[in-house]
Amino acid sequence: MDKRLLDILVCPATKGKLVPKAIEPGTGIAFEQEDVHGDSVLDQSQNDTEVEDESSGQAELELWSRSAGLAYPVIDGIPRMVESEARTLTNEEIASLKESQQ
Repeated sequence: MDKRLLDILVCPATKGKLVPKAIEPGTGIAFEQEDVHGDSVLDQSQNDTEVEDESSGQAELELWSRSAGLAYPVIDGIPRMVESEARTLTNEEIASLKESQQ
């Protein structure tokens, strides 16, 4: 997914900012947007041929909206910006967004 696209995308529910979060395949655990090499998750997903974990059918990248408390999946490099396809963020995930913005 191109970083320029992220700059113009907003949460369809609240028009708020979206935060890209990578999802660890098989666990559903989100981690920060830079890996140990300093590469952006956005750069990695753009170069990956598979953005969806076929074993679980989950996206490997999500766009989190703190204001709506939703996580929009990015599947095959395409953000699915439909509220009915978004999952609700847990209280811990929302708290992690608040901590990272302070």
